[in-house]
Amino acid sequence: MPIPSNPKIDKLLKHFMVLFDYLTTTVPSKNTWLGLAINDPLLMRVTLRTTAAFGATATPLFSPDLRNEGLKLKGDAIKDLNLILQNGQISENVLAAIAHLGHSENLEGSSQEADIHMQGLEALLDLKGGVKSINSYQVGRFINW
Repeated sequence: MPIPSNPKIDKLLKHFMVLFDYLTTTVPSKNTWLGLAINDPLLMRVTLRTTAAFGATATPLFSPDLRNEGLKLKGDAIKDLNLILQNGQISENVLAAIAHLGHSENLEGSSQEADIHMQGLEALLDLKGGVKSINSYQVGRFINW
């Protein structure tokens, strides 16, 4: 796990595997989203953040503690992104992380925050040469989702 674990993080990872059908994949590989996230702290944070947002939206009895953990992960991810972007690094994983943040905000009905993330994503994509510059299938697929 690329981020410090705790019982809430572990539970969110289990929710991710159930909600997004990763239990059918026996071994995470680079060809799956989990294969990318398991090797990148930023992607893991935003993946679990989106899992918490989806769980809170789709599951009436979803734990408020898990939703709060998702909000903490969001804050940590935004801090990470700010540091990365201050250094001028715009990797595909950074683009995917921003898309994840926008998606999780939409899930929770925060369209203004989602728009901010998506406008930033669009500007960064333009700097990189557009969506066609994305080499990773999983990243391109998520950004286009």
